[in-house]
Amino acid sequence: MIGFEKLMEAYLECRSNKRYTSAALAFEVDVEENLLELWREINNGRYKISPAIAFVVDNPVKREVFAANFRDRIVHYFLMHRLKPHFEKEFIFDSYACRPNKGTLFGINRIKKFIARCSNSYTKDCYILKCDISGFFMNIDRDILWRMLKDFIEKHEVEDKKMVLQLTEQVVLHDPTTDCYINGGVKQWQGVPKNKSLFGTNGKPMPGTRDKQLKLNFTESKGLPIGNLTSQWFGNFYLNALDHYVKNALGICYYGRYVDDFIVIHEDKEYLKSLVDKVEKFLKNKLELELHPKKRYMQHYSKGVTFLGAKIRNGALLTGKRTKGRLYDCIIDWNKLSHCRLLTVDELARFRNSINSYWGIIQHYNSYGLRRRTAGRFSGQITNRVSYPGFKKVCLNDYIIVGKEVVPYFEFNKLKTNKL
Repeated sequence: MIGFEKLMEAYLECRSNKRYTSAALAFEVDVEENLLELWREINNGRYKISPAIAFVVDNPVKREVFAANFRDRIVHYFLMHRLKPHFEKEFIFDSYACRPNKGTLFGINRIKKFIARCSNSYTKDCYILKCDISGFFMNIDRDILWRMLKDFIEKHEVEDKKMVLQLTEQVVLHDPTTDCYINGGVKQWQGVPKNKSLFGTNGKPMPGTRDKQLKLNFTESKGLPIGNLTSQWFGNFYLNALDHYVKNALGICYYGRYVDDFIVIHEDKEYLKSLVDKVEKFLKNKLELELHPKKRYMQHYSKGVTFLGAKIRNGALLTGKRTKGRLYDCIIDWNKLSHCRLLTVDELARFRNSINSYWGIIQHYNSYGLRRRTAGRFSGQITNRVSYPGFKKVCLNDYIIVGKEVVPYFEFNKLKTNKL
């Protein structure tokens, strides 16, 4: 039996990340009774996972997301409080996703260091192998994952072990496609490949289609729902076996992974080629996964490699094409609006926040020229209302330039002028 205060801790952390969502606010209306009911259900063995909300997002790529019910999110946080410390001890140092004091920038800088070391500060040859796992989250075998987690939990001193085992089994083996709400209309699934959807992966008709069931007697239990805290950590745990295989069995020194993207650096190109077959066999036999046939990259380090939104080339970190494209698209959208009418102060604040979010990321790269060029793309109206000292961040001015005169903005609002 778990104590009520433990569930309260999980609720408070969950709420801190989702405080103003409609689901969190609805739960908070009668938070004490809702938590008590969830606590009773868990301790009495009556807890059942609620229907999730399924929808599709387009950015950065089109993908299917399942948003768990708020009460189920509390359970996810409860589980991860108990499992994360043990996962951290099991994971290799160079697994970067979802972990404290790690992340994308940490991973980028580690790979940059590996290239510098392997090439002896760019004075000798070395090669980079980058691979991607095909449809990773959709192709995780839930039965295999549960067996791995069960063995892991049983051999560690996990707090509330009996309850953690019970809840982990429910979360891992649950198929969200059997009972979910479609948000935003079924047309949004048009263009989502079947192998990128939990519906299609498990042989079920995609939302909005009249397809019959693809497999009449399917027994597969494939895929974790993108959008859950547990999916991120369990996906990391699933590929931990690959990490230890590469580092320990194959003895690779320069290796790093972020979710399903991994990089190996070695001075021998032929050796890297031989690794591909070994890794493919391991993934197939151990985890029922495959390398993406079209996302394999092998080049001399001088050609550079794109990893986690940055291009690493000859000791420099350059902004990746996708990030640059999104930054320019953001400016184009705001320029179009500013050409139609005078932007309000709130809109200018949103523009500032959008640009600063991009500039804040790319400031860690060699990006001064890019920031200067993007500032040159701001429309005349926007340029008159903002400043950007050193191209480090955009600031709102409390004045506006009309012709050759500097007019305080509160006075300018009273003037009857044409749109700038």
